[in-house]
Amino acid sequence: MKHHLFILGIFAATTMLLSCSVDITISSDGESATVLSRSIIGSAMEKTIRAVGEIPAGVPLFDTVELSSQLKKQGITHISAQVQDLTGLSLKASIADISKGLIGIPECITVRTQNGTKYLDFTFSPDIVAHATYLLSETERAYLDLLMAPVLTGESLSSQDYLELVASVYGQVIADELANSRLQITMTSQKTGKKVQQSLSLLDVLLLTGDKQLRFTLPL
Repeated sequence: MKHHLFILGIFAATTMLLSCSVDITISSDGESATVLSRSIIGSAMEKTIRAVGEIPAGVPLFDTVELSSQLKKQGITHISAQVQDLTGLSLKASIADISKGLIGIPECITVRTQNGTKYLDFTFSPDIVAHATYLLSETERAYLDLLMAPVLTGESLSSQDYLELVASVYGQVIADELANSRLQITMTSQKTGKKVQQSLSLLDVLLLTGDKQLRFTLPL
């Protein structure tokens, strides 16, 4: 079961780029881990995706059967995927041996030891997101291309310039959804009960370029 945690982490990172509300929870004892990702797509983005993908109203945006099949092909066997209210997606995986999740470059979720203390790091970077897109279907990649996000294109833009670009192509409503999008990260140590929780704008991920990255760290 190679690189379970790595693949799940980057897949969740990619899926969330389309969303306006994202919660990612990681619980670990340093040896094993549980990862839960919940994403909800905004109404304006939903309309655009349905138009591009020719998805009828009332049909979920995510095909959980196809999604589970794709992830299992990558070696993730302990995985569950559920659609929530047609536009939401919940992913959950249990990893028995976290060390097997550290194969692959770039790394999204890693464990390291510093000064005798073990740490869990959860990282977003352009390379991680780019790697994640290779796991997606052609249709899913087309959805991501709609965003024209610097993290995918490599073009460095300010938040204002990026939102103005989105508004000029898709309208102010979608730009406003992206501006108000939130990412909630929660990391918990099963051994000590320590918790790290941080909320930030999803734009902080969308605007990553070059060697820029976001890293969240939990002492285990």
